[in-house]
Amino acid sequence: MRPRTVLLCAVLLLVSGLVYLLLRSGDEPEELQGPDPVPERSERPRPTAATPPPSPEEQVTGSEGKAPGAGRVVLEAGWGSGADQLGRTGGRESNPEGPMSLTVDGQGNLLLLDQVNRRIQRFGADGSALGGMALKTATAQDLLVDEKGRTMVLDRLNKEPGVDLYDHDGRPLGRLPALAGDIKQGGAITGLFADGDSVYVEDQNDDLVKVGGAGGKATTGPQTLPGRPTRDGKLLIKAGIIDRASGKLYVQAHGRDRTLAWETPVTLTAPPLHILMLDSDNAGQIYLGVEVGREDPVTFAMVDLATVVVRLGSDGKLTGTLTLPPTTEDPTESFRPLVVGPNGTIYHMVMGPGGVRVTAYRL
Repeated sequence: MRPRTVLLCAVLLLVSGLVYLLLRSGDEPEELQGPDPVPERSERPRPTAATPPPSPEEQVTGSEGKAPGAGRVVLEAGWGSGADQLGRTGGRESNPEGPMSLTVDGQGNLLLLDQVNRRIQRFGADGSALGGMALKTATAQDLLVDEKGRTMVLDRLNKEPGVDLYDHDGRPLGRLPALAGDIKQGGAITGLFADGDSVYVEDQNDDLVKVGGAGGKATTGPQTLPGRPTRDGKLLIKAGIIDRASGKLYVQAHGRDRTLAWETPVTLTAPPLHILMLDSDNAGQIYLGVEVGREDPVTFAMVDLATVVVRLGSDGKLTGTLTLPPTTEDPTESFRPLVVGPNGTIYHMVMGPGGVRVTAYRL
């Protein structure tokens, strides 16, 4: 073959190879990648046939690198038995005990369960004293005010656990036995709730069990509810910790027909220690309050303690978060230290060596 022919063939082969590579480069990715990662799905606490797909997981900032929310101190009270004081007691073998619970009535007034002094102390939204209400027991742990202004007090540690009822003026209306349904001991009760004229106690952070009527009469409401009623009356909500190490929790809502409306997994950037609050406002917004912290691997003491509040809309979507100081400045026991008022104000009760401080926050 002539030299010129050989050279021409070589050039043609080189050009063909370049064209082939250029054509393939339009079809190939710039670098090899594996399959898209599958989003992690939290384990459902109670699957149902009508369960909708979970809402997208909400990532919530915890205590790290975030300053506590600015609040307004509405109440400060020292320890004691005076009119402007709150009781505190404790034994050598147990933590000190202060006011076990606080709640907010329909007018935005604060009520603190001062069970050590056998009374309920009432304060206005500005912290002004509004008088007290005598109690029959020193072992009460929870209280609420229903939509008709009746006050209810849970005495779950009594030999015969019960719910004491009082009218708007503090006059006793009677007592309802607190053991009902599958609840066989008072220690299994984790909260007190009202739904219309029906009074319910919560069975180990799960279903609510009816114990009677707020007026002392039988009611026609259901014997159990799959969650706590929201203030607007539309949903029944519950929450739980899925995995502490990874910071995973869930909030779940059922409709009044008991079908699951939605479930939102929530991930905190710090391990959740306890759920302090699951509450709602008049607009149907839902508030989850969680105490977070870590155990020091050397001293085994709890460090980086904080209170994280997550707000969800009535559709289960995250609408706000707030990081607050720890609930206790010393190991004083409480049962319900965090509540939400009708207008969405968050009230945080913190107990320390000098007394009690209640701070109001807004999201």
